[in-house]
Amino acid sequence: MKVSCDDCLKEFEMQPKEHPLNNAGIEETYFKCPHCSKHYTVIVTDYETRKMIRKHKKLRKTPDGTEEADEVQRQIMTKVDALKKTYGLA
Repeated sequence: MKVSCDDCLKEFEMQPKEHPLNNAGIEETYFKCPHCSKHYTVIVTDYETRKMIRKHKKLRKTPDGTEEADEVQRQIMTKVDALKKTYGLA
């Protein structure tokens, strides 16, 4: 997926990478601009959040799972926002 850097305004193909933030299972998914190295955090997850993401994907595949999937999505976003704040990535 092509994106434009907010800093240098150059376009590039986004290549997400993951790395652990600690030994407790917290992971950051991010990408960097290859031109100016600006760091973009996509998502910060823990085990619970990754489990909720898998549940959300399954619910989206079922016809009656839409409402529950929407609620799980809200829970995921709340958890991700809290993790980003905790690790100074918000």
